[in-house]
Amino acid sequence: MRFYSTLLLPLTFFLFLTFSAVSQGYKAETFHLATQKSAKAFIVKYKSDLHSFSITVEGNRIVEQPPHGQQNYLSVDNNVLQFLVVPFPVKADYLNFDDEKKKEFLSEYEEYEMSYIKDALKVTDLNEKLQFIDLNGRLFLFWFYDMPGRYQVRQQCYLITVCYDQMLVLNAPVSTGEDMLAKKDFLCTVGKSLKLSKP
Repeated sequence: MRFYSTLLLPLTFFLFLTFSAVSQGYKAETFHLATQKSAKAFIVKYKSDLHSFSITVEGNRIVEQPPHGQQNYLSVDNNVLQFLVVPFPVKADYLNFDDEKKKEFLSEYEEYEMSYIKDALKVTDLNEKLQFIDLNGRLFLFWFYDMPGRYQVRQQCYLITVCYDQMLVLNAPVSTGEDMLAKKDFLCTVGKSLKLSKP
């Protein structure tokens, strides 16, 4: 069975194209992905010439799945994790954002994402719920939405935050029989591992 056969692929890559299309001439930093795997941990690091940030995913069984466009996937025990970064399309003082400004950008991204997904699924309401969360002093936006009944994936969960001039996007699908709150805890555990530093 193909890894993607029971999943609706999150549409973040296509949103990336839409989100970037509104650019006002700003060229975001270029971050390159590097990964490192040990027996029970998988380190994901994004590095540019000026900045870097990383997350650590822990589990008893971690399997890296083939990437799909800009999207990268891990199978972690009983969870599927998608991770990617989306550059912001406009110039702003990202390094000095206060929480209110971060909320504005995080909310705007969520609106883009949900607008595209609803259009792709040809629905007007997916019963999405949003919550801002503080993880180790960093602001994240968690949200989830219900999938239409024709899909084996019951819900989709997202956790996003601002990293320099990039949006770090973490996603986990909730299949039939799985618990959404457990997926939220899984994403938050990954989010707590986020570290920002110089290269």
